[in-house]
Amino acid sequence: MTIEQLKVMRERVSSLKQFLAIEDKMKIENDRQLSLSAGFWDDNQRATAILKEIKTQEFWVGLFEKVQTAVEDFAVMFDFGKWERRVKKMPANNLIML
Repeated sequence: MTIEQLKVMRERVSSLKQFLAIEDKMKIENDRQLSLSAGFWDDNQRATAILKEIKTQEFWVGLFEKVQTAVEDFAVMFDFGKWERRVKKMPANNLIML
C-alpha cells in the first residue's frame, strides 16, 4: 500500500459521503424529536413512514461511519508501519535518542 492508494481510499470515502447524501441523513435527531411530539401518532401512516425513514437513515449512516472508521484506522496502521520501517533502518545508537 502506498500513500497515493491511501489518498484514493479517502477520496472514495468522500465520494461515498456525497453519493449517499450523509449530511442530509444526519437529520435523524430532528426526526426523532418529531416522533416525541404530541400528536405524532394521530396520523398512523405518516408516523409509521417517518419511523421507517429514521431506521433507513440510521442504517446508511451507520454503514458509512463503519467504512470511514475502517479507512482512518488503516491510515493509522499505515503511519505506524512507515515509522517502524524507518526505525529498523536506523543504526542502533540513534534509537537511544528516540
